[in-house]
Amino acid sequence: MLDPVPSLAGRCFALRIEFLHMTTFISELSVEVVWFDDDLLELSLRARSPGFAGHATFYAALDEPARFAKEIEGFPLTADDTREYEFGDSNLPSYGGAKLRFFCKDGTGHLIVQATIYRTSDGKPGRVAESATIEIASIPSAVDSFVGDLRHMRVQVGELAVLRHA
Repeated sequence: MLDPVPSLAGRCFALRIEFLHMTTFISELSVEVVWFDDDLLELSLRARSPGFAGHATFYAALDEPARFAKEIEGFPLTADDTREYEFGDSNLPSYGGAKLRFFCKDGTGHLIVQATIYRTSDGKPGRVAESATIEIASIPSAVDSFVGDLRHMRVQVGELAVLRHA
């Protein structure tokens, strides 16, 4: 018969597995098409770092990934370059969005993508019920690759663009 209470060794092993998972977890930002019709997309945006994550779904125009790509294309032009983009609408109850800010950490090509992801209240449009802010370190070539992925996204469920930590 199996012991219903795990042993101390068993619990320590499980904690070690979880710790190893968290320390090897890759930071990334992803945009995915989860639904569409003739007029709009439903996008899922996820941002994660080794110790924190956020996720929101929101409605967007059919060309939203391409518009986002256009906004961040060529980033950064200078060490002072900052780009901001907002997905979603805080006036839709129970839906979310994200505010993204791209900026330079220093003058040597190290970038930060700050993603503030939110979900609105069920009953009060415009009131944020939950939010998370995640920072992802990156480099210009990773942003360029992400822009290419965004530009090539089709209006099809499962289309995905990912900016990975570099």
